[in-house]
Amino acid sequence: MLCKISFNNNNLVNYNHVWLEISSTNDFGPKIPCAYILQQYCSGGNLEEFIINLQNPILKPHELKKWKLSHKRQQLKGRLLNNDEILLIFQQIVSGVYELHKNHIIHRDLKPSNCLLAEPYFTDFTQLESDISKIPTILVSDFGESQLEGEFRNATGATGTLEYTAPELLNFNDDNVPQFNKKTDVYALGMILYFMCFGKLPYEYSNEVELLKNEIKGSNELMM
Repeated sequence: MLCKISFNNNNLVNYNHVWLEISSTNDFGPKIPCAYILQQYCSGGNLEEFIINLQNPILKPHELKKWKLSHKRQQLKGRLLNNDEILLIFQQIVSGVYELHKNHIIHRDLKPSNCLLAEPYFTDFTQLESDISKIPTILVSDFGESQLEGEFRNATGATGTLEYTAPELLNFNDDNVPQFNKKTDVYALGMILYFMCFGKLPYEYSNEVELLKNEIKGSNELMM
């Protein structure tokens, strides 16, 4: 799969080299075959953390996870992305996904944390206006769950990230295992766009798995 996604596209992270070593992943475990991946270095971090920091520039790194799990957002100390930033960033994400789909590859785990900033984006945290020429290249990454279009899964185990999973993938029975396709990637793109616009997702139970799953399955229309 890695060979198939090493395209000459500015909005897909570049995998430079993959190799196998017999190595130990910890100090007490046995040595086992380990695959190592050398990919393009993106010094700007990921889009999810950037948007959270944009809203709350006073947050420390260890506070990010707690903030993400909290549905009740505190009053913004910073700002949201403006329309120009949203448009330019989302265009780049869509460009990367289009390249995958053009080559019959389904990503299956699209989310803001898998969209990387090639370089840091230095912007004013308080001014709505920004110099969009400073927005770095955005690269879609993490193809560990990707599959070729037309491949089918028989298991119903969790794949991808629940908050960005299309509702039809959660509705199944023993005789009907729903399949990933390009449309399920497009749904995830819509959720990324929502997160970019509002700095959160439209779910009430974002930190309770079963309640969140039922909320996604039961939603014919997501309300702001």
